[in-house]
Amino acid sequence: MKRPSRLKRILMIILSIVISFTIFIQIIKPTPTFQHVDDFFYTTTSYLRYSLIENPLNSIQEFFHNISSISTLRRENDKYRENLEKMNQMATQLEQTYRDNQALKELLELNETMVQYELTNTRIINRNQSHFNQYLMIDKGRSDGITTNMAVMSSLGLIGSIESVNDNSSTVKLLTNVDGQNKYSVLIQVDATTTINAILEKYDSENGTFEVRLLDASVSIGEGMKVITSGLGEIIPAGLLIGTIESIEDRSTTLSVIAHVTPAADFRDLNYLGVVLKGPFNDD
Repeated sequence: MKRPSRLKRILMIILSIVISFTIFIQIIKPTPTFQHVDDFFYTTTSYLRYSLIENPLNSIQEFFHNISSISTLRRENDKYRENLEKMNQMATQLEQTYRDNQALKELLELNETMVQYELTNTRIINRNQSHFNQYLMIDKGRSDGITTNMAVMSSLGLIGSIESVNDNSSTVKLLTNVDGQNKYSVLIQVDATTTINAILEKYDSENGTFEVRLLDASVSIGEGMKVITSGLGEIIPAGLLIGTIESIEDRSTTLSVIAHVTPAADFRDLNYLGVVLKGPFNDD
């Protein structure tokens, strides 16, 4: 019972002081001294209010505002980055589309110039990296009139022949797959009216050239001469460009002359091709 009575007395004293001070303020006349006291009191309380309340609150508000701004900026940067990635993908797709269109255009131009041949256009649908220089698959087959041994070209030159045929696809054996067991009869164009018989024996993958051996070592050839198919055997038509002589090697030990030939076609960048359905020495 003592503790509540003591608390009650303390509250009554504080209330009395507040009431008395209020009455005093109301009845006292303003004086210079009082004005100074009032100004001091106002300045002091204003400073304390700013230092202890307003400034900390403003700092806290600014802190959370900065956090919000950083989060917003991060979201915007993520969005810009995503848009940039999409634009890069679109640019890559456009570049690929442009290259495809160029390849098709060049192939159509080839069809127009090769009036002695009948070609059907096709597209590569599979090229295994483990057999990159040996085989590839195209999207035309038996139902399109494709048969084995038909020549296959890019817009730049011969790239191989049909190895096997399915109803709607075919496997192409590349010229870069040539070896000692699989040779091609070719001609070296000396001039507009003169050709020399030779054999395409193998592909040098290290130097990226074909090795062509002359059948007659006594004849003279030079760098820059074209190498074309001979048409012998009625398998691959005559006159299809294979490449250009880059250098000549005289092998005295075997009494033979080897021409190193740069392929006309770019075997690293093949997409659209043409299959030769008919041509000289290959008519139905």
